Amino acid sequence: LTSLRWEYNRPEAKSSGSNDALCLLILSQAQGLRMADNIARRSDRQVIIEHTGEGKQHYFAFWKRGKLWSASGWLFEVNPDS
Repeated sequence: LTSLRWEYNRPEAKSSGSNDALCLLILSQAQGLRMADNIARRSDRQVIIEHTGEGKQHYFAFWKRGKLWSASGWLFEVNPDS
């Protein structure tokens, strides 16, 4: 991975759960999880994960009940204390 960017509510974004496994892998290997967690905790709105390491790809997740979930129900392990 060369970069990750975390954003909210891009107007052109459409929810898709087709890349959940890859999204989970990206999250588990990302260096910026603490920053992303801090941003996500401010809202229950959609979180868009933009992976720019190999072309621009977007993955989608939602912050609910204190945890980050994919559009199709994967739970992303994000430790707010790490």
